[in-house]
Amino acid sequence: MKIDVFNPEANTYRMELLEKLVAASVYPRRWPSWLEEKVDRLGRLGLNKREICERILNKNNTYIKMHGLGRKIQNRNAMFKSCMRVA
Repeated sequence: MKIDVFNPEANTYRMELLEKLVAASVYPRRWPSWLEEKVDRLGRLGLNKREICERILNKNNTYIKMHGLGRKIQNRNAMFKSCMRVA
């Protein structure tokens, strides 16, 4: 399905991004293990939420909401801090 909002003669960044988003996979509830592992790895590399979302969209054709990503990062950090207190 194509939406003629943009000039078809000019490939703009926004048009290319919109087409990627329309074609991307979305996991609204539980993420697959490969996606969680990839997000953890990218987070440990020091990438921010936007960089992680863009990299996964471009490399894996998967859309992640920044809000959902923020919750995953917060949960991971909370688990890490609780493990550090026990040790």
